[in-house]
Amino acid sequence: MDNEWTVGILTGVISSAILFFCSVILQKFILPLIIGILQKTPDISGTWEYFDTDTSDSMPIGHAEIVQFGTSIKGKVIQTKGRDGNSRNRVFKVSGNFQSAQVIMTFEDVKGTGYIVGAVVLKLSSNLKKLSGKTTYLHHDKGQVVVNDVYLKKLPNR
Repeated sequence: MDNEWTVGILTGVISSAILFFCSVILQKFILPLIIGILQKTPDISGTWEYFDTDTSDSMPIGHAEIVQFGTSIKGKVIQTKGRDGNSRNRVFKVSGNFQSAQVIMTFEDVKGTGYIVGAVVLKLSSNLKKLSGKTTYLHHDKGQVVVNDVYLKKLPNR
C-alpha cells in the first residue's frame, strides 16, 4: 500500500515537471516563432549604432547587439559616451518583444544589480534601417523619472 502511494506521488511530481518544462518551451520559443512567421515579422537581428539625437552630424554614443527569435528580442547595449559627452563604458542587457513595427523592451545595467533598470519603446522605420523612440528610467540621484530620445541605425552585415 505504501509503495503504491509513493509511486503515485512520484508520478505526479514527474508529470508536473514535464508539463511545466513543456509550457516554458511553448511560451519562450514556439509561440514567438509561430507568431513571428504568421505576422511576417521583419528580422532586426544584428548590430545597431546607438544615438541620443537624430541630426545628420550626430555621433554614436554606443552600439546595440540584437538577437531576434520570432517576436522575442534579446541583446545588449554598450554605451561608450554619456549624454554629457564624457566617455563611459556601460553594458545593459535588454529583452522584450517585437510587435506591429514596435520594439518594447526592458533594460538593466549588467553591473548595477537591479539599480539601473528601465523601459524602451522603439518604432521601426519603413526601410528597416532605423529604430527611434524613447527610454524611461528612474534617475536615483535626481529622484525622478527621466525620459530620453533613443535612435538606433542598423549597421550593414559584415
